[in-house]
Amino acid sequence: MKRLDSRAFFKLLLGRSRGDAAAAERVASSHLSELTVMMCDASGFSRRLHEFGVLPFFTAMARCHERILPMIARSGGDCLCHDADNILAVFPDCRGAVRAAASIQRWLRSRNARLPDSERFHLCIGIHRGEVVRLKDRILGPAVNVAAKLGEDLAGKDEVLLTRQGLERLPPGVRAAYLRSAEIGGRNFELHKLAF
Repeated sequence: MKRLDSRAFFKLLLGRSRGDAAAAERVASSHLSELTVMMCDASGFSRRLHEFGVLPFFTAMARCHERILPMIARSGGDCLCHDADNILAVFPDCRGAVRAAASIQRWLRSRNARLPDSERFHLCIGIHRGEVVRLKDRILGPAVNVAAKLGEDLAGKDEVLLTRQGLERLPPGVRAAYLRSAEIGGRNFELHKLAF
């Protein structure tokens, strides 16, 4: 199946009429997938920019991204964007996302221990499994929104949070503790903190 880009996808939806709704639905539905979404967000982004300066912070971030992106790829992930202080990646399964998140956080912990505070870089990571629209240039849908909320707002510094939907698809032995429930987009989600 040839994947549409976002412009073509929304043009298809806008052109949908009663006469060709079935054909448009078939094409649009072929872009629906169940995937694991991981959102990484820099901890203390605004504060660290003010405290240490734009160029020093972005230098530390760029150096970290250079090491983190291959970790995502080695765990089977596809990095869709790494704009500013965010990294958005998708994985075919939860195991790869958890492996990547744990590797990233362990590496950052080791790296940060050797550096002064001004050069340290910390991430908050959220992982959720669910339905998405996977386009050539973007990923859209509720699973993206949930992972983004976890990574950007609910996970703390150096934490990895995953929903019960992700945890249920992991093999026995993965250590994660129930943290709390949170409402995201009008639905309640159980949040679990990954031990790594």
